[in-house]
Amino acid sequence: MDDEPQPDPRVQPSELFEMWREHQEVLIEAQTIHIDRTPERGDLWLRDGRDKMVECAYDKVLRVQHGLNQALIFNEDDALDAINYLVFAIRCNRRGRIRREP
Repeated sequence: MDDEPQPDPRVQPSELFEMWREHQEVLIEAQTIHIDRTPERGDLWLRDGRDKMVECAYDKVLRVQHGLNQALIFNEDDALDAINYLVFAIRCNRRGRIRREP
C-alpha cells in the first residue's frame, strides 16, 4: 500500500554498519603498518612496480598458508602485509608502474 511507512534510505541496517566497521578496522591496521614503515622504506613499493608487489603479496600469503598447514597461530602481521602489498600493486598499476624501475 502507498500509505505504509517506508524505511529511511539514509539509515543503514546495523549488520551492514557492523560489517563496514570491522572491515575498516582491519584496513586501518594495515594502513598504520604502512605509515609506520614509510620513514624507513620510503616509496620502494613504487620503484619496484606492480608485478613485484603482487609477488610480495603472494609470498606473504604463502607464509600465512604455511603457518596454517603447520597448525601455527595465525600470523595477522603477514596477512596485513599482504593487504598492503596488494594495495601497492593497485596504486602502481594506476600510475603505470608495472615493472621495477631500471
